[in-house]
Amino acid sequence: MEYFDDGSYIITTIDVEVQPASALFSKTVTKSKTAKYYSENVAKWYVKVTGTFTYMI
Repeated sequence: MEYFDDGSYIITTIDVEVQPASALFSKTVTKSKTAKYYSENVAKWYVKVTGTFTYMI
């Protein structure tokens, strides 16, 4: 959590989802980062960034 002088704050969360192996030598992972802005304890807006990554193993 990050607090601001006016009493508002942002809560940032990170989610990780590992997909079942679809190939013998690779792994797919989806990661999301969400930041929600609150003012007077009411969510005013949020932004979410999601990326999917495939790793060769």
